[in-house]
Amino acid sequence: MGRTGRLPCRLICEADLSEAGRHLNQTSKIAVNTLKQIYLTLVQLAKQVGSLPQAITNAIQRRKLQIVRNEREAERLDRIRNPSKYLGK
Repeated sequence: MGRTGRLPCRLICEADLSEAGRHLNQTSKIAVNTLKQIYLTLVQLAKQVGSLPQAITNAIQRRKLQIVRNEREAERLDRIRNPSKYLGK
């Protein structure tokens, strides 16, 4: 029998396995990166949820200060517009 130009089975199997291994390795890298991104997103979400009470407290304090500033500014402008109203004070 002569040569038919075919590769021995041993070479074909090794080539298929190495190609499958590369594909599996690439797939696992993608999966690991996806899981890593999900994990980092959840960590960031947990940090934001943890800081939410402090953020609400800060917003309330800023709003109270703004109300006081607005009242003082309104009185200042009223004193400028109506000086006779504040002669004794």
